[in-house]
Amino acid sequence: MTTRRCFILLLSLLSLLALAAPAGAQALQAYVAVVDGELVIFNPDGTSTTISNPPHRSFFDIEWSPDGALLAYQMYDDSYQLRLMVTDAAASAATMLNAGPLEAGFPLAWTPDGQLLYVAQGTFQPDAPYQVQFHRIAPQAGAAAETLGAVEFGVGCGGGSTLPADWQYWDETVGFGGFFLTLEWTDFGILYSTTCGGVGLALFDPATGSSRVIGPSYQLGENSRDGDPLSRVKLSPDGQRAAALRVNTATNPRAVTLTMVDLATGGLGDIPTTGQPDQLAWGIDGTLFYSTREARGSLSEMLSAEQAAAINAAVGYDLIGEMVDLSNYEVSVWQMNPNIPDSVRLVYRADAYAIGRMQAAFDGLYVSQIANLGGWLAGIADGTIDIMADESGSQQRAAVPVSVYRLDLNGGADLMKASARQFVLRPLQ
Repeated sequence: MTTRRCFILLLSLLSLLALAAPAGAQALQAYVAVVDGELVIFNPDGTSTTISNPPHRSFFDIEWSPDGALLAYQMYDDSYQLRLMVTDAAASAATMLNAGPLEAGFPLAWTPDGQLLYVAQGTFQPDAPYQVQFHRIAPQAGAAAETLGAVEFGVGCGGGSTLPADWQYWDETVGFGGFFLTLEWTDFGILYSTTCGGVGLALFDPATGSSRVIGPSYQLGENSRDGDPLSRVKLSPDGQRAAALRVNTATNPRAVTLTMVDLATGGLGDIPTTGQPDQLAWGIDGTLFYSTREARGSLSEMLSAEQAAAINAAVGYDLIGEMVDLSNYEVSVWQMNPNIPDSVRLVYRADAYAIGRMQAAFDGLYVSQIANLGGWLAGIADGTIDIMADESGSQQRAAVPVSVYRLDLNGGADLMKASARQFVLRPLQ
């Protein structure tokens, strides 16, 4: 057997082992995740409960209330309509709120008075830009939504990928290409993304109905004249500042800069990093975590001519010869004190396509990790994955599973749950 064939066989076996892995280590903090298309709460005592929902297609954005008593989420029903749902920590039957049509892409946020902030589906006005409305609603059956105001919102985003690892990554980050939209209730107003691509940031004041742009302004399809706009924004635990990325797409490879945003003044301060940041998360103690990903060789170059031909025949075009990123990636997670230069330290490193999401816990850091594409290529080459018959994409997604790990900040990682997506830790009581 050739070295190349051994490599692909090994990747295939590793993928199968990941799919067959046990539930993992016992959680010390409850969390919710999507498993086999259902929303499941995993408890510290090792039990789990599946939330009873109406017929549905998928889930989008899951948010615990700050006290951990309620769980809100968006759900695509069986008619592909986006619904606003709420349940409790005991996984009682979910309640559908009278929220009306939602603007796809925006997350939910909890207000200080225990209501849900969301963005209603926008409209085009005659001779005016597209506008969306900020609404809030009490998380209970029969509650009526309140309109807080309207803002202009840049639309016209889109795109796709042939790679199932990208699908998983976008689901985990809740945004196309990893660029998610921001919606946060802060002491300074509603912090929100100004475009559907998750690029551009502003603060809306419900009292005055006015918005204040934070950082460089941005219009879809245009280069910002006053610098790289803000994206991938994460609000700090004290709500006074935010960490964000500024991405310069004019460079090759693109330049990514970590920036700290002072919400009171709008001031920006760039922070040096080791590697290019990809996703961000705040620690409970005010430290900041960021992930990186680096290509470590080409998977397509490790295929035999017969395997490459079989893959191209199966997908119906020259996948191996096209300009498609079939790299084997290594991911890393770094921790830093944003107030202390050169305080960056490595927390975790693994062979994986990407880190999808990160969330701090009292006992470490939880991350979701997307597998590399080796198992997917091996499955296509040997015929165990039939792309043409995989209309839902589930067979291909299974070859690049998302797994949840708990990282010990002093070294080590525990597998919490294999093949679990969109995890969210329940706040401690």
